[in-house]
Amino acid sequence: MPPAGSVPMACVWRSRNRPGSWAPPMTYCCAATCTTGRRPSSKARRTWGTSWIPGWPSTWGNRTRAGCTWRCATASSSACRQDDRPRAMNRRALLLALLQVAVAAGILGWVVLLFGTGPFVAAVRVLTWPGVVGALVLGSIGVLVQAQRWRLIARRHGIELGWRAAAERCWQAAFINSVLPGGLAGDVVRAAEQRPVGAGRRRDMVKRSLGVVAAERLAGTSVVFLAAGFALLAVRPGLGGLGLLVAAVAATAAWPWLRRLGVRDIGLVWGLSAVGWCSFAGLFLLACLAVSPDLPPAQIPYLAAVTLAGMSIPLNVAGWGPREGAAALGFMAWGHAAQQGVEVSVAYGILALVSVLPGGLVLLVRTVQGSRRRRLGGGEIELGAHVIAQDEAAHGGGEGSGKSVGPVETNPGDPVSHQ
Repeated sequence: MPPAGSVPMACVWRSRNRPGSWAPPMTYCCAATCTTGRRPSSKARRTWGTSWIPGWPSTWGNRTRAGCTWRCATASSSACRQDDRPRAMNRRALLLALLQVAVAAGILGWVVLLFGTGPFVAAVRVLTWPGVVGALVLGSIGVLVQAQRWRLIARRHGIELGWRAAAERCWQAAFINSVLPGGLAGDVVRAAEQRPVGAGRRRDMVKRSLGVVAAERLAGTSVVFLAAGFALLAVRPGLGGLGLLVAAVAATAAWPWLRRLGVRDIGLVWGLSAVGWCSFAGLFLLACLAVSPDLPPAQIPYLAAVTLAGMSIPLNVAGWGPREGAAALGFMAWGHAAQQGVEVSVAYGILALVSVLPGGLVLLVRTVQGSRRRRLGGGEIELGAHVIAQDEAAHGGGEGSGKSVGPVETNPGDPVSHQ
């Protein structure tokens, strides 16, 4: 239910006089009037303290769509709050972030308890000029491969992405993923940026964009766990089978979005995913050469596969946590000391952070450009009846009048689209 003294700026009413279903994101503000073609129940009117004005109906599937706002019952016109659904979503996101931090901190604490801080101090040796340059080159390859993979999938779903825009947003996403828990926040941002200005297709575009980004990530994840599964089959058949199962699940989840692609494009997606995996394995090789040069070269690809699979588990903080645990177990499986695996994993984490530093620069530049455009009036919030006219044109509109809230027009330079 809406908080007391606040009103929604837009809503969608179901047919047959049932109360409205709130479409996120929803902002409640005061001192507004509602215009729609369907009267809510008396209980709803009493609960929300609204003033109902019959107006224009327009059909949208089996629902009655109405852009409507509510008159505030008690609060002042300047009060604005968020509705319960975004609050619940924020609580779930907070709990998930806390879980990720707790798991990562627990694993790192276990590593420090067993091996002390020695592996972390030893891993700093990876910060040499050849190591830094190699990390930047390999990181660039991984980001550009990801951008091309994203463009291939997006094009088949009616989303046109320029090469430069895709590369910039992938750089930005890689940096955000490397500094925030879970390793997924940056991908949510790049999906949310793909939004049309028109209100009619906004939700459809967000859904398609999120699906495309999820499919692109799942394609890469399936290759990571496929490599780990085959690597572990010889030494830990049970864990190897589990890795292959995870790879199959990831590929199956991505398939509804990949099946629109032709055979050639599907092959390119998996091929680009393999190239991206090789770039990450190259970072692992640099870490091994810096802190454990005595490792047998033939074992490095297997150890890299296991470590990268641990890093792909979303219960981490910027990749830290499960990666160190997986590296320790992997090194022990191939007859090496667990401490050696932790040292290599920490060195890899340092190189991985170095490899995405250009993404931080991209984020800074895009943020400055977006702020400048907003100051010049490029990011204004449009209010007015023309939005209702757009809805009527898109959904077979009816007659009447009303006020609604238009979408927030975002600029290409904005790092985050404000909902």
